[in-house]
Amino acid sequence: MAVRLVLILFISLFSSFYVHAFSSYEMSESHKCSKMFPHFEKKFRIPLDTLHSIALRESGRRHKDHKIVVVWPWTVNVEGQGHYFDSKREAIAFVRKQIIKGKENIDVGCMQINLKHHLNAFNSLEQAFDPKENVGYGAEFLRSKYDQLGSWYKAIAHYHSATHERGSKYKEAVIKIANNMDLYKNSLRDYREKRLYNTSTSIPLTKKIMIGNNEVPKKSFFLIKNIEVLLWYVFQIK
Repeated sequence: MAVRLVLILFISLFSSFYVHAFSSYEMSESHKCSKMFPHFEKKFRIPLDTLHSIALRESGRRHKDHKIVVVWPWTVNVEGQGHYFDSKREAIAFVRKQIIKGKENIDVGCMQINLKHHLNAFNSLEQAFDPKENVGYGAEFLRSKYDQLGSWYKAIAHYHSATHERGSKYKEAVIKIANNMDLYKNSLRDYREKRLYNTSTSIPLTKKIMIGNNEVPKKSFFLIKNIEVLLWYVFQIK
């Protein structure tokens, strides 16, 4: 009974980790941005998926395995040149070097907040790259543009530029992303389900030994394809 309890607790912990991490490091890092969008859309009364659409246009990075673009929190744009880093630490180190070189026109994070034009947005680079802080500021800025202009289309355009031509092209690009958001989310879901199906876990199995009053397996392996099979295995232990 004790062994069964230990294994059940293990499965509970494993399941939480499994659901969060199976979709790869890239998906996990991207989720640091995307999980913030619904919260701030609700807080600032922004239309559904608007922040996600803008972020894909701003900081989108092509996934290495899946042929889609994902929002990337460690994105930096310096004077029109985009750079993608694998970690927050690397992105911050790069920006610091650019500042030392005298570069000022720098966009950072999920929503690509410009450090030159938004001097008071963040207290530090660490805060600027924090997905919650970055998305929160971007959402608040977008809402302020809507309040000022009275149109979400205009607000989206001005998020990028007050220049009509540049803002208009940007707005059209974001609207195109938004119009295909359902297909995009379905593609993400298909990718996650495919990884879940293909992921396997090894559990030790061999000669039975005694632990307390329980017989447990030792020293061989069998392959289980999903959590349901693991649960079956646990409840076979007497």
